Amino acid sequence: MSVESQVSDVMTSAQFSQESISILVKGVEAQASGSIPYNFTANKALLKLYSSVLYKPSFLPSLKSLLLLSLPSSTEFDSLKHILPADALEPCKDVLECGRLLEDCAFEEFWKQAKVADVMEVKGLEDSIRTRILTDVSLGYSTLPSSTLLTYLSLSPNSPLTFDCIECVEGSSVVFKKTDYNGVKKGTKETGIELNRIVAMMN
Repeated sequence: MSVESQVSDVMTSAQFSQESISILVKGVEAQASGSIPYNFTANKALLKLYSSVLYKPSFLPSLKSLLLLSLPSSTEFDSLKHILPADALEPCKDVLECGRLLEDCAFEEFWKQAKVADVMEVKGLEDSIRTRILTDVSLGYSTLPSSTLLTYLSLSPNSPLTFDCIECVEGSSVVFKKTDYNGVKKGTKETGIELNRIVAMMN
């Protein structure tokens, strides 16, 4: 039986056991490797079961992975963060800092912290986080210098800007598709609408 099927069976069972925990841990590992789809519900269940885990130190890598997997969604990350046990806060501090920086729209600082938190080791996570950043930025700005956007996305200067939220590239700036939030504001690296306030309005 595949790991994905095993996780599904555990989530539909009447009660959890130590074996259930082992299966959910394997599920997190499989999600991090990209071999099965992301499963927030199963990961949240695993986090809630942390108190019943017999060998907690060996369980901590899975805790860090499930937090990393939730970074593209501020709502899901916050949900997991708020049920993280106190004794797991220190081991997971690098990932928690990543979440804070994303929430504050401190994108350049986020990518520096991402290296510390091993974000790049989770398959496909970089692209998912870039999608979140693009969504946040396009809510706050109608236009933005291309160089600034590339920096926010941690992409090389010559990377193509062919994302769905971009209407077009005009000279050295990108023009985002109009939304109810970005219709009147133009941004530079230093000025513009406060992104964290816009994102908070959307959550």
